[in-house]
Amino acid sequence: MDTSLVTFVVPARNAERTISACVKSILRQGTHLAELIIIDDASTDNTIQVATEAADNDSRLRILQLTTHSGIAAALNAGLKATKTPYFARLDADDICLADDRLSRQLAFLQAHPQIQVLGTGTLASRHLDDTTKTYALRPCQPLLVAWGLHFSCCIAHPSVLCRTQALQNVGGYPESNYAEDYELWLKLTDMQPLAIANISEPLVWLRKSSSSVSASNRDIQRQNADTAAVAAFGRRLKREIEKDVAIALRRPEACASVTTLKSAAQLLLQLEHHFLAKNAQSDEEEYTRARHLIKADVNARLAAITLAAARNSSSSSNEDVSQVVTDCATFLTDRDPGAMSTFLGAICYSTNHSSRTSGQARCTT
Repeated sequence: MDTSLVTFVVPARNAERTISACVKSILRQGTHLAELIIIDDASTDNTIQVATEAADNDSRLRILQLTTHSGIAAALNAGLKATKTPYFARLDADDICLADDRLSRQLAFLQAHPQIQVLGTGTLASRHLDDTTKTYALRPCQPLLVAWGLHFSCCIAHPSVLCRTQALQNVGGYPESNYAEDYELWLKLTDMQPLAIANISEPLVWLRKSSSSVSASNRDIQRQNADTAAVAAFGRRLKREIEKDVAIALRRPEACASVTTLKSAAQLLLQLEHHFLAKNAQSDEEEYTRARHLIKADVNARLAAITLAAARNSSSSSNEDVSQVVTDCATFLTDRDPGAMSTFLGAICYSTNHSSRTSGQARCTT
């Protein structure tokens, strides 16, 4: 029986400095690897030559060349179209598989959990190519917590994923309109199947940031496009129009600039929580119960953080209005969860300490 089930797709542009280590780490993944497809996005350096030399005549390497610079999403879609195996794996040209059994471990998980369509892993990250310090990124693992976390950030390390090829094809592949192509893809996938994505905690990929990487050179655009993708997802799920500044306040509470935005953001957050928990109420009882408590705690913390940000940032509201909103939030959180007051006090202390570091005022010692 053929056990070559996986195609690795690596988009690359002017990656001659990093592509060799990337290629070698993939070709060490064993018999499950059917093919490594490098999509060269019109590089102007020696990326292709370096990748070919690194493969050392390994027949599993295939290089597809785009004649014009088309961007990472277009390159990935070219790779997805060329994939003939049931599984599609990712790595960026900057990055390295840390374990030679990365593929076999992810594949075993997906074969044991047929409802999961995309599986990410833990990662270690360096700030630049010459930095040998590696930082572990903590991400949610349970599908319910991943799906909830995706409301607020991309909690999947794209270069770490192993996906079912058909699942990506079913949602039309990668959106080619922005620099947040993976985040928008995960949101659309969880629209169709809320519990389709999971992580395993072990760090199996080393993310090495180079100055030429998309995430480094287009960070602001990437964040703006991720905000837009989240607004669209919120609207699809709640079937109503969502104001962008309100959604941004949920994703980055420090951006909440007014009491008016706070009220709308609090309403949106509670609606998302209710919709999400109701839609997934038929999940595994033990997992659902645990996730529900963690999601409730996350909502409490976000409400507290948004309230304190609005109080700190508001310039058009009277002191009485702001004080009343803070009091109302404290009362609501206490009624909702008697233990939530500690979260609220913690947010107050954080807010006060943050302000003192920028204004020279005394720090909160509550």
